Amino acid sequence: MQNRVVGEDFEYVRRCAGTHVHVEQQPGLAVDQLNAFVALDPALALVNSSPYFRGGRLAAGARSKLYRWMAYDDVPHQGRLWSYIDDAEEWTRRIERRYEAFETAAMEAGVNRRLVASNFDPESAVWTPVQFRETFSTVEWRSPDTALPSEVVRLADRLAALVAHLEDAEVRIEGEEGRITDEEVVLPEFDAVIEYVNEAIRDGLSSGRVRSYLDRMGFDVEAYDPVSHEIDGAAPVSRDRAREIRLDHAARLEADVRRSKAVADD
Repeated sequence: MQNRVVGEDFEYVRRCAGTHVHVEQQPGLAVDQLNAFVALDPALALVNSSPYFRGGRLAAGARSKLYRWMAYDDVPHQGRLWSYIDDAEEWTRRIERRYEAFETAAMEAGVNRRLVASNFDPESAVWTPVQFRETFSTVEWRSPDTALPSEVVRLADRLAALVAHLEDAEVRIEGEEGRITDEEVVLPEFDAVIEYVNEAIRDGLSSGRVRSYLDRMGFDVEAYDPVSHEIDGAAPVSRDRAREIRLDHAARLEADVRRSKAVADD
Protein backbone atom coordinates (compact mmCIF):
# COMPACT_ATOMS: atom_id res chain seq x y z
CA MET A 1 0.00 0.00 0.00
CA GLN A 2 2.84 2.44 0.71
CA ASN A 3 4.00 2.22 -2.91
CA ARG A 4 0.53 3.32 -3.96
CA VAL A 5 0.92 6.51 -1.96
CA VAL A 6 2.99 8.02 -4.74
CA GLY A 7 1.58 5.98 -7.63
CA GLU A 8 0.19 7.48 -10.78
CA ASP A 9 -3.34 7.45 -9.36
CA PHE A 10 -2.22 10.12 -6.92
CA GLU A 11 -0.20 12.07 -9.50
CA TYR A 12 2.82 12.38 -7.21
CA VAL A 13 2.30 15.08 -4.59
CA ARG A 14 -0.98 16.70 -5.56
CA ARG A 15 -3.94 15.90 -3.32
CA CYS A 16 -6.94 14.42 -5.09
CA ALA A 17 -9.65 15.59 -2.71
CA GLY A 18 -10.63 19.05 -1.61
CA THR A 19 -12.54 20.72 1.20
CA HIS A 20 -16.22 21.56 0.82
CA VAL A 21 -17.72 24.23 3.08
CA HIS A 22 -21.50 24.53 3.39
CA VAL A 23 -23.56 27.25 5.07
CA GLU A 24 -27.30 27.01 5.47
CA GLN A 25 -29.28 29.18 3.08
CA GLN A 26 -30.99 31.94 5.05
CA PRO A 27 -34.38 33.25 3.89
CA GLY A 28 -33.94 36.49 2.00
CA LEU A 29 -30.13 36.26 2.17
CA ALA A 30 -29.27 33.30 -0.06
CA VAL A 31 -28.31 35.44 -3.05
CA ASP A 32 -26.02 37.61 -0.90
CA GLN A 33 -24.54 34.46 0.62
CA LEU A 34 -23.70 32.99 -2.77
CA ASN A 35 -22.29 36.29 -4.05
CA ALA A 36 -20.17 36.65 -0.92
CA PHE A 37 -18.73 33.17 -1.43
CA VAL A 38 -17.88 34.12 -5.02
CA ALA A 39 -16.02 37.19 -3.75
CA LEU A 40 -14.25 35.14 -1.07
CA ASP A 41 -13.04 32.49 -3.51
CA PRO A 42 -9.43 33.82 -3.42
CA ALA A 43 -9.32 32.51 0.17
CA LEU A 44 -8.39 29.18 -1.42
CA ALA A 45 -4.83 30.53 -1.18
CA LEU A 46 -4.96 30.02 2.60
CA VAL A 47 -4.90 26.23 2.23
CA ASN A 48 -3.11 25.49 -1.03
CA SER A 49 -1.53 22.12 -0.32
CA SER A 50 0.72 21.36 -3.28
CA PRO A 51 2.32 23.11 -6.25
CA TYR A 52 3.12 19.83 -8.03
CA PHE A 53 1.45 17.62 -10.60
CA ARG A 54 3.13 14.47 -11.92
CA GLY A 55 6.37 15.58 -10.32
CA GLY A 56 6.53 19.00 -11.98
CA ARG A 57 5.65 22.40 -10.61
CA LEU A 58 2.29 23.64 -11.86
CA ALA A 59 1.11 26.48 -9.60
CA ALA A 60 0.86 27.33 -5.91
CA GLY A 61 -2.61 25.83 -6.08
CA ALA A 62 -2.06 22.90 -8.44
CA ARG A 63 -5.45 21.32 -7.74
CA SER A 64 -7.34 24.50 -8.64
CA LYS A 65 -5.31 25.03 -11.79
CA LEU A 66 -5.95 21.45 -12.88
CA TYR A 67 -9.69 21.75 -12.41
CA ARG A 68 -10.27 25.23 -13.73
CA TRP A 69 -7.62 25.71 -16.42
CA MET A 70 -6.93 22.19 -17.63
CA ALA A 71 -9.52 19.49 -16.91
CA TYR A 72 -12.43 21.76 -17.87
CA ASP A 73 -10.60 23.87 -20.44
CA ASP A 74 -12.95 22.78 -23.21
CA VAL A 75 -16.05 23.30 -21.05
CA PRO A 76 -15.18 26.40 -18.99
CA HIS A 77 -18.76 26.91 -17.80
CA GLN A 78 -18.44 23.65 -15.90
CA GLY A 79 -15.23 24.12 -13.96
CA ARG A 80 -14.67 27.82 -13.43
CA LEU A 81 -16.07 30.37 -11.03
CA TRP A 82 -19.40 31.82 -12.12
CA SER A 83 -20.22 35.50 -11.80
CA TYR A 84 -22.57 37.08 -9.28
CA ILE A 85 -26.32 36.59 -9.57
CA ASP A 86 -29.17 39.06 -9.14
CA ASP A 87 -31.74 36.55 -7.94
CA ALA A 88 -32.36 32.83 -7.39
CA GLU A 89 -34.22 32.54 -10.69
CA GLU A 90 -31.06 33.56 -12.54
CA TRP A 91 -29.21 30.69 -10.84
CA THR A 92 -31.91 28.23 -11.88
CA ARG A 93 -31.69 29.38 -15.50
CA ARG A 94 -27.92 28.99 -15.44
CA ILE A 95 -27.85 25.42 -14.21
CA GLU A 96 -30.63 24.43 -16.61
CA ARG A 97 -28.59 25.79 -19.53
CA ARG A 98 -25.48 24.02 -18.28
CA TYR A 99 -27.39 20.77 -17.89
CA GLU A 100 -28.68 21.01 -21.45
CA ALA A 101 -25.12 21.55 -22.69
CA PHE A 102 -23.92 18.63 -20.54
CA GLU A 103 -26.65 16.38 -21.94
CA THR A 104 -25.85 17.40 -25.52
CA ALA A 105 -22.13 16.72 -25.03
CA ALA A 106 -22.92 13.32 -23.53
CA MET A 107 -25.11 12.33 -26.48
CA GLU A 108 -22.49 13.53 -28.94
CA ALA A 109 -20.08 11.21 -27.14
CA GLY A 110 -22.48 8.32 -27.65
CA VAL A 111 -24.15 8.27 -24.21
CA ASN A 112 -27.88 7.60 -24.20
CA ARG A 113 -30.07 10.49 -22.99
CA ARG A 114 -31.97 8.16 -20.66
CA LEU A 115 -28.73 7.01 -19.07
CA VAL A 116 -27.70 10.61 -18.45
CA ALA A 117 -31.06 11.42 -16.88
CA SER A 118 -30.89 8.36 -14.62
CA ASN A 119 -27.53 9.45 -13.18
CA PHE A 120 -27.59 13.24 -13.24
CA ASP A 121 -29.87 16.17 -12.61
CA PRO A 122 -29.13 19.86 -13.25
CA GLU A 123 -27.56 20.32 -9.82
CA SER A 124 -25.35 17.23 -9.80
CA ALA A 125 -24.22 17.73 -13.41
CA VAL A 126 -22.60 21.08 -12.61
CA TRP A 127 -19.11 21.56 -11.20
CA THR A 128 -18.47 25.15 -10.27
CA PRO A 129 -16.64 26.29 -7.13
CA VAL A 130 -19.61 28.13 -5.59
CA GLN A 131 -23.15 26.90 -5.93
CA PHE A 132 -26.55 26.48 -4.35
CA ARG A 133 -27.12 22.95 -3.12
CA GLU A 134 -30.87 22.56 -2.89
CA THR A 135 -30.36 18.94 -1.79
CA PHE A 136 -28.97 20.26 1.50
CA SER A 137 -30.49 23.78 1.48
CA THR A 138 -26.98 25.21 1.60
CA VAL A 139 -24.55 27.41 -0.27
CA GLU A 140 -21.43 25.39 -1.02
CA TRP A 141 -17.84 26.51 -1.51
CA ARG A 142 -15.68 23.72 -2.89
CA SER A 143 -12.46 25.54 -3.85
CA PRO A 144 -10.20 24.87 -0.84
CA ASP A 145 -7.58 22.16 -1.05
CA THR A 146 -7.10 19.47 1.56
CA ALA A 147 -5.58 20.74 4.79
CA LEU A 148 -5.14 19.80 8.43
CA PRO A 149 -8.47 19.56 10.29
CA SER A 150 -7.58 22.50 12.54
CA GLU A 151 -6.96 24.70 9.49
CA VAL A 152 -10.15 23.57 7.79
CA VAL A 153 -12.20 24.33 10.91
CA ARG A 154 -10.53 27.75 11.27
CA LEU A 155 -11.34 28.57 7.66
CA ALA A 156 -14.93 27.29 7.88
CA ASP A 157 -15.57 29.18 11.13
CA ARG A 158 -14.35 32.42 9.59
CA LEU A 159 -16.44 31.95 6.48
CA ALA A 160 -19.52 31.24 8.58
CA ALA A 161 -18.91 34.40 10.62
CA LEU A 162 -18.42 36.53 7.53
CA VAL A 163 -21.58 35.19 5.92
CA ALA A 164 -23.56 35.69 9.14
CA HIS A 165 -22.47 39.34 9.04
CA LEU A 166 -24.57 39.76 5.89
CA GLU A 167 -27.66 39.96 8.10
CA ASP A 168 -26.68 43.26 9.72
CA ALA A 169 -24.49 44.93 7.10
CA GLU A 170 -25.10 46.81 3.89
CA VAL A 171 -24.07 44.57 0.98
CA ARG A 172 -23.09 46.00 -2.37
CA ILE A 173 -20.89 45.25 -5.39
CA GLU A 174 -18.50 48.06 -6.18
CA GLY A 175 -14.99 48.80 -7.44
CA GLU A 176 -11.96 46.54 -7.46
CA GLU A 177 -10.67 46.37 -3.89
CA GLY A 178 -13.45 44.95 -1.72
CA ARG A 179 -13.71 45.24 2.06
CA ILE A 180 -15.71 44.04 5.03
CA THR A 181 -16.28 46.39 7.96
CA ASP A 182 -18.73 46.48 10.85
CA GLU A 183 -21.20 48.43 8.73
CA GLU A 184 -20.75 47.13 5.19
CA VAL A 185 -19.76 44.25 2.95
CA VAL A 186 -18.35 45.56 -0.30
CA LEU A 187 -17.80 42.87 -2.92
CA PRO A 188 -15.48 43.76 -5.82
CA GLU A 189 -16.71 43.69 -9.39
CA PHE A 190 -16.49 40.16 -10.75
CA ASP A 191 -13.60 40.89 -13.13
CA ALA A 192 -11.54 42.03 -10.15
CA VAL A 193 -12.46 38.88 -8.22
CA ILE A 194 -11.19 36.74 -11.10
CA GLU A 195 -7.87 38.56 -11.04
CA TYR A 196 -7.50 37.82 -7.32
CA VAL A 197 -8.55 34.20 -7.87
CA ASN A 198 -6.02 33.68 -10.64
CA GLU A 199 -3.25 35.10 -8.47
CA ALA A 200 -4.39 32.92 -5.55
CA ILE A 201 -4.05 29.87 -7.78
CA ARG A 202 -0.83 30.88 -9.48
CA ASP A 203 1.08 32.49 -6.57
CA GLY A 204 -0.91 31.76 -3.41
CA LEU A 205 0.06 33.84 -0.38
CA SER A 206 3.28 34.87 -2.15
CA SER A 207 1.08 37.47 -3.85
CA GLY A 208 0.94 40.71 -1.88
CA ARG A 209 -2.30 41.64 -3.66
CA VAL A 210 -3.97 38.42 -2.54
CA ARG A 211 -2.79 38.84 1.05
CA SER A 212 -4.05 42.44 1.17
CA TYR A 213 -7.37 41.47 -0.36
CA LEU A 214 -7.96 38.63 2.09
CA ASP A 215 -7.03 40.94 4.97
CA ARG A 216 -9.59 43.50 3.80
CA MET A 217 -12.16 40.73 3.52
CA GLY A 218 -11.74 39.76 7.15
CA PHE A 219 -9.22 36.91 7.18
CA ASP A 220 -6.27 36.65 9.56
CA VAL A 221 -3.80 35.70 6.83
CA GLU A 222 -0.94 35.22 9.30
CA ALA A 223 -2.88 32.41 11.00
CA TYR A 224 -2.46 30.17 7.93
CA ASP A 225 0.64 28.36 6.75
CA PRO A 226 -0.16 26.65 3.41
CA VAL A 227 1.81 23.48 2.79
CA SER A 228 2.27 24.46 -0.84
CA HIS A 229 4.75 27.22 0.02
CA GLU A 230 6.62 24.99 2.44
CA ILE A 231 7.36 22.25 -0.09
CA ASP A 232 7.74 24.50 -3.14
CA GLY A 233 11.03 25.02 -4.92
CA ALA A 234 12.05 21.50 -5.88
CA ALA A 235 11.07 20.42 -9.37
CA PRO A 236 10.91 17.86 -10.68
CA VAL A 237 9.96 15.91 -7.57
CA SER A 238 10.96 12.26 -7.61
CA ARG A 239 8.63 9.50 -6.50
CA ASP A 240 10.83 8.83 -3.48
CA ARG A 241 10.74 12.48 -2.45
CA ALA A 242 6.99 12.63 -3.00
CA ARG A 243 6.59 9.62 -0.74
CA GLU A 244 8.64 11.33 1.96
CA ILE A 245 6.49 14.45 1.74
CA ARG A 246 3.27 12.45 2.00
CA LEU A 247 4.46 10.41 4.97
CA ASP A 248 5.65 13.56 6.73
CA HIS A 249 2.24 15.15 6.36
CA ALA A 250 0.47 11.96 7.36
CA ALA A 251 2.34 12.28 10.66
CA ARG A 252 1.25 15.92 10.90
CA LEU A 253 -2.33 14.89 10.29
CA GLU A 254 -2.19 12.34 13.09
CA ALA A 255 -0.67 14.89 15.47
CA ASP A 256 -3.30 17.49 14.53
CA VAL A 257 -6.14 15.04 15.15
CA ARG A 258 -4.67 14.00 18.49
CA ARG A 259 -4.20 17.62 19.52
CA SER A 260 -7.77 18.48 18.55
CA LYS A 261 -9.10 15.55 20.56
CA ALA A 262 -7.09 16.64 23.59
CA VAL A 263 -8.50 20.17 23.37
CA ALA A 264 -12.05 18.79 23.04
CA ASP A 265 -11.53 16.54 26.07
CA ASP A 266 -10.36 19.51 28.12
